[in-house]
Amino acid sequence: MKVLLVDDEIFAVRGLNSMLHWEAFHGELAGTAANGEEAMEYMAATPPDVIISDIKMPRMDGLKLAELIHAQSPATRMILLSGHGEFEYARQALKYDVADYILKPITREKVNQIENLLIKFYEENQERKQRFLNAWNSGLEEKILTILHNQDMEALDQFFRSSYFVSTMHSSSANPLGIQLINYLYAYFSQIDVNRTVITVSRERAMEQFWDSPGTQEKINFIITSYYDVLTGMNQKKQAYSESFITYARSISVNITLTRSSTSPSWRTVCTYRCPT
Repeated sequence: MKVLLVDDEIFAVRGLNSMLHWEAFHGELAGTAANGEEAMEYMAATPPDVIISDIKMPRMDGLKLAELIHAQSPATRMILLSGHGEFEYARQALKYDVADYILKPITREKVNQIENLLIKFYEENQERKQRFLNAWNSGLEEKILTILHNQDMEALDQFFRSSYFVSTMHSSSANPLGIQLINYLYAYFSQIDVNRTVITVSRERAMEQFWDSPGTQEKINFIITSYYDVLTGMNQKKQAYSESFITYARSISVNITLTRSSTSPSWRTVCTYRCPT
């Protein structure tokens, strides 16, 4: 796990670097920066997993850095250090999802606190990585693309009924599998020369809507409905790929609700494959 240390006091950086037990959290020093501007330059080239930053620095302070990281790289975790105990600093740190706010001077006890956070971050990263590995199926992309190119409704039925799809979507690997399936759908559109701008905009919306779906069944419904809407459209308009996809791209921005028409082939399929809770 790569850690970037940010402080305009070089001895503070060296001290923290020497006091941390890097092996405890499988860490390595990604680099150092003297202020927020240097840290952002470093981020552009080699994004770290964690930033440990002082607040009071010239040119760009730690709170402004936290604001930019929160907006531009939300996956990067951040720990702020400060010689100031004012409530306003802590309040702003919380607003930017800073993992912790630690007051200087940095004692051995506080270094232990930082190490415990870093160990937690490492374990969370490993858990997230394992979820993606558990959801990964090396032959899945080829299988899905073959189904789409052949417009094979029966094969799609079998996949959505399969124990692999059902069990994975009801596990902690639901999000990784769902994101993969959305990407495969858009890989198919790329292969049939759908406009790239349409693909980019629509894929972003699809990812957001899937991710924001409130529960397991809503995520399952979103994936199944997306595939059947597209495949039904392709079967009906085999010579109008772009037209049918643009219609689909517009439709995915509308939330899926239970008020959808019962005569819709895709919604009827979703109801048929509703998994037990």
